[in-house]
Amino acid sequence: MTYQEIKTPTLYIVGMKVEMSFQTMREDTERLAKQCMPRLHEVKNRVDDFTVSLNDYNAFDYMKLTPGGLFEKWIGVEVSQLDNVPDGMVTLTIEPATYLAIEFKGSMAEYVENWHHLHGIWLPQNQYQVDSRPHFEKLNSNYHPKNIINEEIIWIPVVAST
Repeated sequence: MTYQEIKTPTLYIVGMKVEMSFQTMREDTERLAKQCMPRLHEVKNRVDDFTVSLNDYNAFDYMKLTPGGLFEKWIGVEVSQLDNVPDGMVTLTIEPATYLAIEFKGSMAEYVENWHHLHGIWLPQNQYQVDSRPHFEKLNSNYHPKNIINEEIIWIPVVAST
């Protein structure tokens, strides 16, 4: 697994969000993407060409996650400043933090397996605790959930275990 520990500056996200659970994630994400993706070209001041898929769990504890637990799902882009936000879109500011940026290449099924492995085994074995900040993936312009293989960068907020 290829990863980097990165201390981020303040991050600004513009996009759309919806509250969902793991049970409804597939349908709700698809609906949110259909609403948001065609409008991302309206966002000014983008810092790159990536789309951000973000989950804000509030207080994340992998061992206490339940299928019906609610969280905010965002689809958006990172911007350099929060002006000229298109109608119907909202903003999120993520304060500076430490993230593990993990390169992933594989199928959706492999992503789910990898996600569970990272949170349930790899992070604890490598002396990391998940921080209570948004988790996100940076998706390149070729990303599509129906692709057999996708490449993305998984960003997990962490603090060193004590």
